[in-house]
Amino acid sequence: MRPAFMWFMGVLLVLPGCGTSGPKLQPVRGELFVNKQPAKGALVVFHPVNDNRVSAIRPSAEVQEDGSFSLTSIKPRDGAPEGDYVVTVSWPVQKATSMAAIKGMGGEGESKGATTDRLGDRYRNAGSSTIRRKITLGTGQIERIDIQQ
Repeated sequence: MRPAFMWFMGVLLVLPGCGTSGPKLQPVRGELFVNKQPAKGALVVFHPVNDNRVSAIRPSAEVQEDGSFSLTSIKPRDGAPEGDYVVTVSWPVQKATSMAAIKGMGGEGESKGATTDRLGDRYRNAGSSTIRRKITLGTGQIERIDIQQ
């Protein structure tokens, strides 16, 4: 009876890997510029317009030195499912605090600082971001995102 139980448990472990492999992903490249300059280090997240589930795929990327990014959904640079998206952008900047403030926080000798968003949190929330993009299978490139401050 024990070998049959082990076989059954093995089948249960394999079954989740069978069936559909999830949505078809399209490699997607884009660019993000702020005031006509590459927004190196900014984080872009694509939120599906008609899918508010916690488990929904939200492709994301970090903007490179030249302003380009490649979306990641599951594996690095694997892309995104086709559809309409609200794009959020956060571009953190580390602000150093004074040594007196650091010591007051009990962090003598530690490098601490406050993180703020260079864009003033205007595009950080999917409910208030005005940036929209459509991903269509077969295109691979989305329209450049230009932000003026």
